[in-house]
Amino acid sequence: MTTNQPTTTTSLFLLVLKDDGRPESMGQQTGYGLAGALLSDLVAAGRLGVSDDGKKLRVLDAGPTGDDLLDEGLRRFGDKDGKRLSSVIPGAARKLEHVVGDYLARRGVVRVEEGGMLGLKPQRYPIVDTSREAELRRGLVEVLRGASPTVEQHALIGLVHGLELATKVFDPDEVGLDKGDLKRRIKAVAESAGPGADGVARAVQSANTAMITAITVATVSSTSGSS
Repeated sequence: MTTNQPTTTTSLFLLVLKDDGRPESMGQQTGYGLAGALLSDLVAAGRLGVSDDGKKLRVLDAGPTGDDLLDEGLRRFGDKDGKRLSSVIPGAARKLEHVVGDYLARRGVVRVEEGGMLGLKPQRYPIVDTSREAELRRGLVEVLRGASPTVEQHALIGLVHGLELATKVFDPDEVGLDKGDLKRRIKAVAESAGPGADGVARAVQSANTAMITAITVATVSSTSGSS
């Protein structure tokens, strides 16, 4: 058992939600980001690791954690020891936004609004308890203004950078920067060594690289299929 909680995963989920409960980025992108966040949470819990070259997954302990979201992560990652992250992330990301949304709904943080008939409208997760997101944002804004990040804050900013959602997740006026400077500041934090550089930070950097590869492959495949 572990007392670790999937805080990076659930925090990223709240950050990328619009006010109406839809994600800022539709389709695969949100799932890829959440998969990267779940990977980082499992690295922080000592269950997963990343190879020295940042390309392959290492499974250190696939036993139950005592948390249902972390256990779901181990179900998705646990039999992929030695596999390249670029091939693991897409499978781990599949429908992950619903898993995380339902996890938070059970804890009263969000509520579930079912999609329309025939799935023509996406399922939404409006935030019920806004205090957690507000506190989360305050801390991240302080980091973007120059404060030193915690391990989780560094991971979150790195993932937001990887998802290219900087100016959608953060209001430039709130941070006190224009859009260009905000993007540069987020990039600088994301690419810094940060706390936990040999563990969580490296996992996030590896996940971002894997995300870019997976999105590129999916885009090329979609374009080729439609031509």
